[in-house]
Amino acid sequence: MWMIIILAAGYLYYTRKQAKERAAQMKRKPTEDYIEAEAKVVVEIPCSQCGKLVEDDFRHCPYCGQKIK
Repeated sequence: MWMIIILAAGYLYYTRKQAKERAAQMKRKPTEDYIEAEAKVVVEIPCSQCGKLVEDDFRHCPYCGQKIK
């Protein structure tokens, strides 16, 4: 009888501990690699037809359709 109680208490302790560890892993700060991947420099140039700023790697303006390069 005591063995069942001890095993049940150990199981509950173990599952709670694992749940806390998973929650802590989800709350960790992003690694430097992740931060660097998110820091993308976007260079924008004005469209020759409509004048709106578009990224320099676009082939056509998304606003008017003018060919950029």
